[in-house]
Amino acid sequence: MIASLALLIVATPRFNKKSLKIYKIRWQIENLFSSLKSKGFNLEDTHLTEKKKVEKLFFVLVIAFCWAYLVGIEKNNKAKIPIKTHERMSQNIIRYGYDSLRKAVL
Repeated sequence: MIASLALLIVATPRFNKKSLKIYKIRWQIENLFSSLKSKGFNLEDTHLTEKKKVEKLFFVLVIAFCWAYLVGIEKNNKAKIPIKTHERMSQNIIRYGYDSLRKAVL
């Protein structure tokens, strides 16, 4: 198998040593929001507008996200996620865990 090389282009008005560290944190937050919005948790489908209710729901979803992530890691250690021909996993760790939790609950 050929080792893949992933490139990341970061555009910033002033590049310094902290730029990539800051972007790494931002990228993790972007992935969290992406998962909460459209990759299974569907936060936006609730149409909540009251601040307190949104805060409570967000709190619960973040806990569920962390739980799905941990279950996904554990499950991946036991049965690896298949790698597609383009050398990427067929699904991400969070989705792997989310599907397992959902199956267990339902």
